[in-house]
Amino acid sequence: MNNFYVYALVEPINNAPFYFGKGKEKRAYVHGRPGDKHNKDKCNIINILKSLELKHKIVFVAENLTSEDALKLEKFCINEWKSRFPHYKLTNKNSHTLGRTGMKNSKESNEKRSLSLKKYINSNQEAYDKRKLNLEKYFKEHGSPLKGKTSWNSGLVGTQKAWNKGKKIPYKPRNQKEHICPHCNKHGRGSNMITYHMDNCKYKSASLAA
Repeated sequence: MNNFYVYALVEPINNAPFYFGKGKEKRAYVHGRPGDKHNKDKCNIINILKSLELKHKIVFVAENLTSEDALKLEKFCINEWKSRFPHYKLTNKNSHTLGRTGMKNSKESNEKRSLSLKKYINSNQEAYDKRKLNLEKYFKEHGSPLKGKTSWNSGLVGTQKAWNKGKKIPYKPRNQKEHICPHCNKHGRGSNMITYHMDNCKYKSASLAA
């Protein structure tokens, strides 16, 4: 059935994907939920965005695919993105290699996937270039906002010491009273003597009968 799709999770700060996936139905919408703990790197990015009151975007690369075609396209997207934009790290656990499964794609299928991904990549590259030019223009006109400012920890390197550095903290055993069980003559300290001996001793009935 052609009910599979390939999607990308995109972080809104750089408008760049950090995860490519394959799925169907609501698979693309479960990322970041409490039960989603299989990929720590992906979850860390989602949690950081949440702490900044931001949310990742879901972009569908292609839809109405068979399971086999969706898997091939997912692998293609991961490899193509890593080769063209190595500075944008993906959080996918495995780096897939095309052809690893031994299946050959048709020329028509490869062209269709290539056009779909190139369109998506080019739209992101244009947005990235535009933001870069805007930042360069701002810094030329106003200068860097950090220029001339002193770091908050300037001069503090090596001056902060732990409160217990160089101190030997002596071991102080707890002052517990020693108990002697009247039924089995067991000697000991602590709560176990009260729990398993004294009035709760398993030999209590035998000692009382004697």
